[in-house]
Order: sequence, then C-alpha cells, then structure tokens
Amino acid sequence: MRSRLALAFITVGLAVALSGCSDPTEDSRGVIIRNDLPHSVVLKFCDSFGCDNLSDRIDPGEENPENVSVEFNPYAFLVVDPSGRAIGCLEVPTDPMPTAPVVISTLNRDLDAPCR
Repeated sequence: MRSRLALAFITVGLAVALSGCSDPTEDSRGVIIRNDLPHSVVLKFCDSFGCDNLSDRIDPGEENPENVSVEFNPYAFLVVDPSGRAIGCLEVPTDPMPTAPVVISTLNRDLDAPCR
C-alpha cells in the first residue's frame, strides 16, 4: 500500500513539474530573435515579478525562437551580457506580430526605463 501511495505522489509531482506554470488558455505566438550584435547576449523574460524567468543565450549572428504572449503588446525581454550586466530592453510587438526576425540592435538602451 505504501509503495502505491508513493508512486501516486511521484506521478502527480512529475505531472505538475512537466506542466509548468503556464496558463493553457494564454494565446502565445512564435517569434524569431536575431542577435546582430558583435557579442553574445542573454534574453530574460520580464513580468510583474521581475526579469528572471528565462535565460536564453544567443551568440553573434545566431537566431533563437521564442514564444511571446499576445496578451502583452509589446512583449518585453531584458537583454543582458553573459556576465549579467543589463544592455537594454527588447520590446517585441505582438499586434501585429512581426513576420521577420526581431533584431537585438533595436532594443531600448534606456536602463532607467522599466523593462516590463
């Protein structure tokens, strides 16, 4: 009986971990982010809790697919260098959605403005 109970807890825990914390009713779309800068950058997703939810590194000349919620327009990423120093805020429009890759060099470098 204990082994069945333990197996049930493990199964439920695994299901919760794999499902993540995303809202299944949220409408998100794919967008391509291109690093056109001469150095690597890291994208951090920004929400009301800060900008620590994503850490996707993109090397110079590379492209990275990202999902963005159409609930927010624009959808914001904090762009940092590999050491974690903020470079700026990349705002991705969601209405209308971009059809071409969004390039990092279009980011807002005003670090006094909130990236949310």
